[in-house]
Amino acid sequence: MVKSNKPKETGTVLFDRDIKSGIAYLTLNRPSKLNALSNCMLESLEKALFRVNDDNNVKVVVMRGQGDAFCSGADINEMIGGSKSGPHKLNEDQGIDVLRQSFKRSHNIISTIYRSEKPHIAAIQGVAIGAGFDIACACDIRLATRRAKFRSSYVNLGLVPGYGGIWLYQRLMGYGKSAKMILTGDWMEADEALDCGLVDSISNDNELEADSKKLAMMIAKGPPIAIRLSKMLMRDSVTMDLESSLRMAATAEAITLSSEDHKEGLAALREKRKPIFKGN
Repeated sequence: MVKSNKPKETGTVLFDRDIKSGIAYLTLNRPSKLNALSNCMLESLEKALFRVNDDNNVKVVVMRGQGDAFCSGADINEMIGGSKSGPHKLNEDQGIDVLRQSFKRSHNIISTIYRSEKPHIAAIQGVAIGAGFDIACACDIRLATRRAKFRSSYVNLGLVPGYGGIWLYQRLMGYGKSAKMILTGDWMEADEALDCGLVDSISNDNELEADSKKLAMMIAKGPPIAIRLSKMLMRDSVTMDLESSLRMAATAEAITLSSEDHKEGLAALREKRKPIFKGN
């Protein structure tokens, strides 16, 4: 996706923030390996996510991949038989429980994206495989190009989805589609992904960057308090009954009804102008 003024490959995550708009861009920058998640990349991604969540000037996050892929999943060179050590490789001097604990960073990444109060948009070009697919699924909104392809792929390596896919897929696609992807490791094309609700819109290859920026700007211009609370309510309501969700909504609405942004929204509606929200 990111092709103009292409930066030097770093094997890390590039952080770019547009202060004026409040949009942060996190770019997986390892295009020669289709942005595979090495231990270095995971460490960089975790730090970048913590950074955007601690930055009060960031309102929306766009996640993307450098080059021709979003992310091809965990680096197989850091698995059994590979030449490098990593969090997904059992070393002879370590027990299985050490390997289990090594998932802490990857799980922090998924939960940080999913639980963040700030909306995360995945701009997906090319492939999103395995852990890369799971990262995209943890985002709030997914935009994809027509040549985007999705694959759980864990079963092809004798594995189960260890980055949250078991939980995430079903909430996006339902049980049947999720079971097919997990149990067969087969590909899903962009059109099918759109039809089943995995992605929210499809862009032409040369328009994904502009489309994701346009969507991010629409969200960033909205009332920050209402947007943060809305995301929290949507995420938490997934595991709640209706009555519990309604009680939480009443509490959140009491907060927004007393906000200056609410007054501004009403004033703008009555005066037939665009509102200017300030997050208070």
